[in-house]
Amino acid sequence: MPSKIIGIFLLLGGATSLFAGVVYTQAWDQRGVAYQSQTDPSSGSLATVYDNFTLASSAVVTDLVWNGGFLHQPTGTITAFTIDFWADSSGQPGGLLKSATITGNANATVDPVHPGGGNAYDYSVSGLSFSATAGTQYWLSIVATGAAGNPWGWATGTGGDGRSY
Repeated sequence: MPSKIIGIFLLLGGATSLFAGVVYTQAWDQRGVAYQSQTDPSSGSLATVYDNFTLASSAVVTDLVWNGGFLHQPTGTITAFTIDFWADSSGQPGGLLKSATITGNANATVDPVHPGGGNAYDYSVSGLSFSATAGTQYWLSIVATGAAGNPWGWATGTGGDGRSY
């Protein structure tokens, strides 16, 4: 999926409000475009989207906020999210550095500004503890676990370098 950008916020540990301590941001572009990144419990992996990022200063990433939604119907069932941080390998995801499985729907709330009719959600997790070194490119994947009948996708964003995998 070259030239696509995925919206993410990485928050520095100890943040007391949503935007306190933001160390990286690619805001949701509000176009209603998402790319499937999901595992079906009955059949395994369906698709994984990865987005690259590089921090200007070293930081411990503890919180993550992102936007996504269901590709066919306004609602669906998510039982977990897998959040993975990957090393870079010649411009694509390399070795797995940190993995976390978040049970439930990652604090999903309906995004009130979705242009296409209400199937966009804001998600957030805390307690990730990923140490990122300044100037090093990393890759992030966010994969939902849910039934394939109504696939979930990670929303596109603005900013960044226009690269994803």
